[in-house]
Amino acid sequence: MFKPVPATWRVSSTYQDHLDREPPSSAPGIDIACPVGTPIISPDSGTVQYVNWTPAGGRGMWLKYDGWRMYLAHLNAANAFRTERVRGGQRIAISGNTGRTTGPHLHLSVQAGGAWVDPHQFLYATKSRRLRYIGVHLPNNVTPEDARFLGKHLNIFKGLMRLDKPVNPVGDNDALDLPSWDMIRHEAPEDSIFVLRAYANMQHGPMDGQVFAYRTLARVFGLCSSGGPLAGANVRLEIHNEPNHPDEGWGPTETGATLFDRWYRLVYNQIQHSLNERDLPNVKLMWPGLAPAEWSHKERTWMRVCEDSIISSPSIGVHCYWQTKVDNYEQLIHPQLGLNWKAYDDLLKRRERTSEIIVTEAGNSNCHSNDHPNLDASEQAAQYVLWCKNAVNGVNGVTFFLWGAMHPWEGFRVHRHTVESLGEYRKTLG
Repeated sequence: MFKPVPATWRVSSTYQDHLDREPPSSAPGIDIACPVGTPIISPDSGTVQYVNWTPAGGRGMWLKYDGWRMYLAHLNAANAFRTERVRGGQRIAISGNTGRTTGPHLHLSVQAGGAWVDPHQFLYATKSRRLRYIGVHLPNNVTPEDARFLGKHLNIFKGLMRLDKPVNPVGDNDALDLPSWDMIRHEAPEDSIFVLRAYANMQHGPMDGQVFAYRTLARVFGLCSSGGPLAGANVRLEIHNEPNHPDEGWGPTETGATLFDRWYRLVYNQIQHSLNERDLPNVKLMWPGLAPAEWSHKERTWMRVCEDSIISSPSIGVHCYWQTKVDNYEQLIHPQLGLNWKAYDDLLKRRERTSEIIVTEAGNSNCHSNDHPNLDASEQAAQYVLWCKNAVNGVNGVTFFLWGAMHPWEGFRVHRHTVESLGEYRKTLG
């Protein structure tokens, strides 16, 4: 289900607070301290029962779903009307400050089976993540044959949007161009996820956050607005890549983490505001995958410094790499390498958050070592399927790095046999 408003907004009054009032609230729920004008979306497909006005609740709205109902109060406006059918993810109202309030907020109540229940537990509580999406990182030179083959076996696809180069509708050296997304979308399963990584070369210093956001939005609107190749698709927008890497702008230091955290919040807020204005709820923002390991890139230090930003992101990117020797998979199951996603799963459970985890880069990196043999197709397929089996109850999706042979990453090439094996495994996930 979709969240009516993002979990980033603070719950200013809990369900128990409403039950403890004298007299008790007539519609116990939660109050979410979001500013006037915040879009509210429908959690699922349902029907508007009525829109009304009361002195206490101001403009209110009741919606009926399969086995449960939702009440919204203190609205500034309703975008759906009595008896109207709504779909999950559709904007149905705008938050406000109407009725008796002490400040702008959304009151949210839920009835399930005729009884009041805690809306936070019902709509926002942490649920077990389960692997459903398996795919690859795409290079710039996707062919129609690639699209047909990959779409037959996989259901999540990631590509690069280069922000430090002009938009080139016929393709460029590093980014996946618009015609390629059109081909992939046409061949992919209907419920596929498409991950767009907004990226700029920051080897000589970070790009200004407002410039980064502006250029990102220009690309996203072209891809995801009406008429674009990803219009209405299930899209994730990853904000940069491995910012804790020395070549990606901030580097592996605690100071770098603090500076990036500020930059990320600025970029996140600016992009999210514009997505709301354009009514693009299908585009969800993603925390970028960090370069793995504390000993080389201070990843755990970065996680600690940026914890609130990480858990506030609806989607979290993670990177998992490993090297193996013959019959030695120690790194594949190492908690900071192959199983690096576990630290993020533990963080979300500790903070009781529901963000999804998508491993946006995963793979064997033996090609970067003189001491480890390169993998043949059968061995690569066996390792990647084994990785999925280890992650099946902890992540939502994975894109293995890399389909094709994009320079200088030829050694990471995912074999066709690996894609076929991953596709067969994906069928077992239901």
